[in-house]
Amino acid sequence: MVCSRARLPMRLRTTIAVGAGLAAMLASQASRAVTFPQDGQWVPLTCNGRVLTDVAGEVQPPAIDAVGDAADPAAYFFMDSASLFLRLRMAATATSNGNTFDPDAWACLLRTANTPASYLLWDGVDGLVTPNEVELLQNLQPRPGNPTQQPATMVVATYAITTNARESPALSNLGGTQNVFVDWGVSLSDLAKTGITASTPLTLLCGTSKTQRILDGDIVGDEQGCPGGILDAVECPGGSCSPCTTVAACGPECVDCGGATLRCNPAFGCTAACTTDAQCGGATPVCDTARGFCVGCTSNANCPAGTTCNTASGFCVGCTSNATCPGGTYCDSARGTCAPCPEGSASCAGVGSGANNVLANGSIEGGSCACDAVGGKTSSGSIAGFAFALAAVLRARSRRAGVDRLRHHDPRGEA
Repeated sequence: MVCSRARLPMRLRTTIAVGAGLAAMLASQASRAVTFPQDGQWVPLTCNGRVLTDVAGEVQPPAIDAVGDAADPAAYFFMDSASLFLRLRMAATATSNGNTFDPDAWACLLRTANTPASYLLWDGVDGLVTPNEVELLQNLQPRPGNPTQQPATMVVATYAITTNARESPALSNLGGTQNVFVDWGVSLSDLAKTGITASTPLTLLCGTSKTQRILDGDIVGDEQGCPGGILDAVECPGGSCSPCTTVAACGPECVDCGGATLRCNPAFGCTAACTTDAQCGGATPVCDTARGFCVGCTSNANCPAGTTCNTASGFCVGCTSNATCPGGTYCDSARGTCAPCPEGSASCAGVGSGANNVLANGSIEGGSCACDAVGGKTSSGSIAGFAFALAAVLRARSRRAGVDRLRHHDPRGEA
């Protein structure tokens, strides 16, 4: 005799339902489990045709400090028939037991030709949620500006850490400690939901974070002068992945230069071959004789007032380092522009250059105040601000005391 589920005891029916749900969840996770590439299969990401490097000690803790040099690149990618994989080299371990990540994030922003000034997808490991997960999130409102500060809002897919992410040892010791890789993978079928296929050229901006869905940690390769922090485009036609840094596949759209444009500037795209400035014009009026193609600049003398030359890419930008910014500002490397200290810091009034500039730790050496929100030192400006705030608190307490005295003498005891 076969019993119908309706006639089974309630406890047994509940057990069956829970078991079926658990089986479905495990089956879903198993279907998304990935086989990570072998070490020799990973393809290094590049900036201006050079592998990504990143100095140690830029941020704390070391788990979100990206590191890399010419021999041991900072970031990699790979794609097989089912998944896109990304890898970042970190200064120190990012997990407590191999499966539980520290409360931070490791991610790359994926850009396409349709989002040149922003990004389309956030693709990364989120250790700030419990349980940890790999997230593929869509930016529904791409807009110009700093893409690292634009949080993605729509969940495209999430994956279990146990199936789609890992920490693995790196055979490097940059910064004086044993380095590790943070690796993760996402499904190509989920990428397809947003219009990205295996043949779609992608540009990436990679980094780490202490804040969910915002890259406020270490931007990988920012010292190399990547325009806007954006790395060279990559593509994987026919399952073979490579950066778009050649004449056959050049620039953000990975185009074939062909014809008379026989040089590729990975940051700019196809440009004319040259030996003198006379052979250049338009947006690329200067000949980079060392590389043999036209660029926007080769020195600050080629740039408008208030800008500097990013010689690695050949673009005129607002800044290339904090030393090129006026007092009271710092160089926002993700945008290549001088920016005020972050919101919430003390108001900085330093002017001039050199010793008055905001340094990497956010303080103004020789200036009249410090950017406390990014680690600066207390100074006269911030002390004045503190005094003003303290006075406001004391006034508020005085008013409250007066109100309390009135209440105390109110014969009805009412407020």
